[in-house]
Amino acid sequence: MMKTELQQQLQHCQTLPTLPAIAMDILDLGQQPDLEPTELCALISRDPALATRILRVANSPLYSRRRKSDSVQQAIMVLGLNVGISLALSFSLNKLLRSDNGETADWLWRRALIAATAARTLGEHMGSRDLEELFLGALIQDVGILALQAQFPDTYGPLLADAKGHQELIAFESRELGCDHGVIGGWLMRHWGLPERLAATAEASHASEFDDSRLDTGEKRYQQQVALSGRIADLLIDRQRLTDTLTLFQTAEEWLGLDQETMQTLLQTISEALDSIAKVFDGNPLDEQHYQHVMAQAQELRLLRNIRQIEELGEHRRRTLELEQNSRRWREQATRDELTGLHNRRYFNDRLATEFELAERTGQPLTLAFVDLDHFKQVNDMHGHPIGDDVLRRVARTLCECTRETDARVRYGGEEFVILLPGTNLLQACRIVDRMRTALSEPILNSPVDQQPISITVSIGMAAHMDGHYRVARPVDLVETADKALYRAKREGRNRVELALDEEY
Repeated sequence: MMKTELQQQLQHCQTLPTLPAIAMDILDLGQQPDLEPTELCALISRDPALATRILRVANSPLYSRRRKSDSVQQAIMVLGLNVGISLALSFSLNKLLRSDNGETADWLWRRALIAATAARTLGEHMGSRDLEELFLGALIQDVGILALQAQFPDTYGPLLADAKGHQELIAFESRELGCDHGVIGGWLMRHWGLPERLAATAEASHASEFDDSRLDTGEKRYQQQVALSGRIADLLIDRQRLTDTLTLFQTAEEWLGLDQETMQTLLQTISEALDSIAKVFDGNPLDEQHYQHVMAQAQELRLLRNIRQIEELGEHRRRTLELEQNSRRWREQATRDELTGLHNRRYFNDRLATEFELAERTGQPLTLAFVDLDHFKQVNDMHGHPIGDDVLRRVARTLCECTRETDARVRYGGEEFVILLPGTNLLQACRIVDRMRTALSEPILNSPVDQQPISITVSIGMAAHMDGHYRVARPVDLVETADKALYRAKREGRNRVELALDEEY
């Protein structure tokens, strides 16, 4: 908690750091609910240096799985709006961190860039979706140092210079000011109008525990990754911190469940990632000789572990893995339809919410198709329920054969199925479902009663989100819109594909 007197001093400080104009414009854009990619592209293009960096990062190995971009417009389409905004802010705020010359500014920039790379690497390893927000949060977690330098140039400067490493600086600040620069950084970010998530993360960047019941799991994990990234940066910069390698490994395991071997691998990955990031940010902050000392220390710790500890850890891992496997198996059973092997409605509801949020965040289309078997009751009445069950299993198999592994194939209930096609627009989805409809019209099996082939037809209703002007407000609206199209397909004669009409959105 920051003292009221200190807060008032900062508020009246004439030399308090200010956001670059481009960063303020980016923040204003990011708050618009209907932001178009062209608006962000136009803003970025006004700053040639920023545009060049956005292109570099889009074409860097960090995004090597994506197609090459030749313009800012292509880069934003590849990266997505949210990623583009986070990266643009990172570049403009990085400029603020390097705005001063001297040893302190160099140390601050080096720590910021290593921490940002470490946070992104941790997030990528743990499957986080907000990699660029992690990068940005870690990059500016120490921005409070700039505010303290501006307010107390005569006293804080020497304090910063005398501190033997980051931890000692925090101790000095807490003793002299009653809080550390993380708290100051949170205040400064709110003063600038940055998102609350960044301010709260800066305040928690030096925490030793994360037991705040107000934090949901995602926010707690985000803050832990940023806080751990700062400790990694300390290890990779400060030669006096080399003996803290074991402490870092223990913290990583306690917070994020990352064992020593994993952390050693991640340190190697961070070093490799810094090679790519250095090209974008104009300078590698890593001292290669010191880095090799860190890796040697990590290897030595690994070799010196007690045999008993290895055995205990191995047993613990075995039990944990067994529990996780059982948990996954139980979760899988709970989300699978026993008859067809497809996912069930419970899975669909969760998957739809996830894919809907992803489509909104990336701007990629999401298409939903309802598939209903025509006159299925007649199959049961004429041939018996065992044959009806066999028909449903054959239909499920055909759905899987005609769609991708990444698509969601769901038995929605009875003879009704749902297919969720991420990253697929209506035109592409039409080709897929019509091919599926044709395949299903072929004879499925012979009747045990008269040995005549049994054929079925299906009616299909489709709706899309984030596909041109086709957009809905909520996941449930996408379901209802596709259901209306299905009802129309059945009303118009069945055995057909109907798309949701414009007025149904």
